[in-house]
Amino acid sequence: MAGKKLSPAQAARIEQVNAFLHVANHVKGMVAEGDKVAVEVESLGTLRNGRVYNNEYHTLLTIRDDKICAVREYLDTFHVHATWFEAAPAA
Repeated sequence: MAGKKLSPAQAARIEQVNAFLHVANHVKGMVAEGDKVAVEVESLGTLRNGRVYNNEYHTLLTIRDDKICAVREYLDTFHVHATWFEAAPAA
């Protein structure tokens, strides 16, 4: 990637990944019907700032011609904001 400038979105994603000290994802369940696959996932990780990120996701995939053609993902965005973006409480 030498010589290429990262887009703001790429740079932000790298910052997010680098913020984790450790993260694990666990598939809790999966159901398929017709061209849809529903996946339930729990993510648990510790950020480098010591905060714990523990979120649950529901992802709905639409499959056509053996390829993923659409994804809808639901998660607790309040938890994302509180964990990643809120200032640490005063000591």
